[in-house]
Amino acid sequence: LIDASKDAKPYVIDGDCLDPNYSVTFVAGTFTISKIALDVPNARGGDTPYTGKDIDLSTLISGLKTHTSVGNDAITWTFSLTYDTEGNGYGTVMKKNAGPYEIFIMGTADNHNAYIATSSVTVTINKAELKLTVSGTTVEYGFNEPTYTIDARGFVNGENFESLEVTVIAETGYTVGSTVGTPFDITLNYKNESNLANYNVKTDLGKLTVIPRNVTITMTGNSCDYDSEKTEE
Repeated sequence: LIDASKDAKPYVIDGDCLDPNYSVTFVAGTFTISKIALDVPNARGGDTPYTGKDIDLSTLISGLKTHTSVGNDAITWTFSLTYDTEGNGYGTVMKKNAGPYEIFIMGTADNHNAYIATSSVTVTINKAELKLTVSGTTVEYGFNEPTYTIDARGFVNGENFESLEVTVIAETGYTVGSTVGTPFDITLNYKNESNLANYNVKTDLGKLTVIPRNVTITMTGNSCDYDSEKTEE
């Protein structure tokens, strides 16, 4: 008898005759235990924030069993960004940049036919939050526009404007001689803004306000004799 719980493969069937009155010749045959279908996973995609480092996208997929329902065989899952009927090119998928990724799944286990999903699971690396703040300030009437400080909060993994080759300049429509009391919105002008694609950029920008110019008038003292002509200052 063949135990059906044995590994899926062909088994040789042979025999022997214990009766000395017969000379029996047995022709060996084979009995095959066929592989069965692998459990279909209830795979679900998840998401994670951008970290500036490569991320194993398989860690964002849930619903993958570690062992088969029949035989309790260990399941190995591999992944690909493209579907292949033979499972070629499946392995580990590492990605860094923010965005959605379609992942195809293949599972293998002893005694089971390989499972190759025909539909993908979508996982997402979300953009990191980057906040740029420029505080409002003032300029005295007739003076040049001041230099602004841009406070950037949210860069990850040591990234910054310089490492990403991004230039950001704060500016307004102010010109020397603008009217006192006039507020100017501070705006940001970017060079290579597309290099910030992994960040969701939010801004908190103040205003530049023109204020009266401080002027000091110094009166110089003088004197004259009584009843003399008046001396002009």
